[in-house]
Amino acid sequence: MKTAQTSLIKLLFPEGNCFQIPPFQRNYQWGTEKIQKLVSDIRSATFENQHWIGVALVGESATQCKSGTELGHTCMDILDGQQRFLTLRLWCTALIDEFERQNPGQSLTVRLTNRDEPVKFTREKFVDIQVHALDEDDWQLVKSRRVFKEKKFDKGNSSSVLKAYLYFRLILLTGLSAMIEDEVVEVPENKEGITGLIDHWIANFKWNPVSSQDIREMMAATVERLDISVLQHESSDEPIEVIFETLNSQREELGQFDLFRNYLLISSKQHGKEQKALYSKHLATSEKSIQNAKLNLKVKPLDRFLYDFIIGQAISSDTVKMDSTVKLFRSSWESRDESDRDVANYLDSTLTPSMNAWLAAISGGKIQNHLPFELPESVSRSISRIEEISRGPLTPLVARVIFDWSRRSDAGPTELKQELHWIESFAVRRLLAGHAFSPLRREIMSACREIFGGGKLTLKKWALTASASDLDIRRALMQTVAKDGVDPLEIDHVTNNEFYIRAGSRATRAVFDGIVEAKEGQLGSRLVAQPGTRETKGGRIWVEHLYPQTNDRWLADLRAWGVDVSRMNSRLHALGNLAVIPAKIDITLSNNCLADKQSTLREAAIPEWKTLKPFMKARRWTPEAIDERTRSLTEDCLKIWKVS
Repeated sequence: MKTAQTSLIKLLFPEGNCFQIPPFQRNYQWGTEKIQKLVSDIRSATFENQHWIGVALVGESATQCKSGTELGHTCMDILDGQQRFLTLRLWCTALIDEFERQNPGQSLTVRLTNRDEPVKFTREKFVDIQVHALDEDDWQLVKSRRVFKEKKFDKGNSSSVLKAYLYFRLILLTGLSAMIEDEVVEVPENKEGITGLIDHWIANFKWNPVSSQDIREMMAATVERLDISVLQHESSDEPIEVIFETLNSQREELGQFDLFRNYLLISSKQHGKEQKALYSKHLATSEKSIQNAKLNLKVKPLDRFLYDFIIGQAISSDTVKMDSTVKLFRSSWESRDESDRDVANYLDSTLTPSMNAWLAAISGGKIQNHLPFELPESVSRSISRIEEISRGPLTPLVARVIFDWSRRSDAGPTELKQELHWIESFAVRRLLAGHAFSPLRREIMSACREIFGGGKLTLKKWALTASASDLDIRRALMQTVAKDGVDPLEIDHVTNNEFYIRAGSRATRAVFDGIVEAKEGQLGSRLVAQPGTRETKGGRIWVEHLYPQTNDRWLADLRAWGVDVSRMNSRLHALGNLAVIPAKIDITLSNNCLADKQSTLREAAIPEWKTLKPFMKARRWTPEAIDERTRSLTEDCLKIWKVS
């Protein structure tokens, strides 16, 4: 085989060249986790001279293109490394498109080290890629710019060229903070589907996009500083199909927890039966519990535990990444005194209790292995609400609080409930104020170091300083506009209040669960699902829009009440127009008019919750009624999740 070490500009930039994905290859498989890791590497490359990103195996294709390259070929099949190669091609396209969005009529020009003149980057100047047949439709959407009209982003586990491009655009809109973490950025939905997804994001959410100069630096880092080793298949080598099968048939990647476990057991200096007994006695049960738990995570549960564990234990002062956890733990472990490196004691006193606490945290208290006593329902509900609202970033904090509580001989549920209150209040208030939960990991890493790593913060003080203010929440939920000398709460100004669009159904249910639990007492049945489970339309509970999203059965009433439809539509997703209803009843409510909905709820014997009374007693459901209920629920939230 012929070998070459080359920068990406020599592979990606010559527009006359062509790469093809042969049919025996898999189609595009990278999900957002791997894409996020690559973006983090690219950001790192902006501060490095060179950054090696792996190996690609190529072979001359039977279909030839117009000109050759420095590798001495015309058109090449990508035999291994196509996932990374195509992803980088999509990344460069996204950089160009975001630059042109910010600078209409201008082209992206970048000064490169070995070029006398600035290099102009356009979509057309990059190497062509003949993608796998299963990816052709998506690839054509991106190449033709029709992707700008695409209205949906599939949040499922499926991977696609289209998802990769859209995710890159989202990262560039979110800003540099989204590029230094391994945590995947949460993708806002476009439920209305009126405009293209990218235009919807730009118009409806607050962004701090990367600057034009940042784009230039990242393009330079991508094409100049990312190095790849290229192996070129020659006629004297084995057939390319045989080489491909050999490369992929037995490939099994070890996870971070696999490496972590191996490192700890080797560090124990025990061997054979003694090492096996150490593992069986001190670690196997908790490891198996996590591995077998149904948690609906996008990464291996044990790898996710280790990531959260390193953060929660404040083991490192560095930014914690999913693929650096073993390295950070090893550095911390080897800095200990020899007398403090008893593996069996560490497993018993720290690791396995942390695994049990993490499992309780991420499952909403559903799985409570080896905790001192069973968590009461109120604690379980609080944990569930935190997880359903934040979807992961706060798990290290929750798990650490449960871990510390479980080691106290005098610990009781009341103390745990109070500690969790500060975390829950931070989460709910962040949601209500419209602040994003992604990226949030870096902030939580810093908080854990300050709270648990020898800093001066307590959990309460952190919640007081980090939580959104009452005024921010009132402004976000009631869409008020502050004016000099005027109390913003006295201004009746509501425009496109989209709490539900920002929050989504799971987080909305969590907020109402907290309200109902606080206000209804015995009637406060659980409205929030256990984390790791998925509520569907046929599930137990569902979010109901009191004034419906399809309003044809309301039009006659609105005319009779003298209400402009546009004023109702601007409040469609407001907090005051939402309720949480058992799903089988929600289905029967459908888009019925006010009187029919009230009648259906009475016949179904829905508990007379205080949160529903304004709707049940209303003779007219108008913008003023929605505003008043929004105002009332907002004040309820500020009292329930008080941090002062």
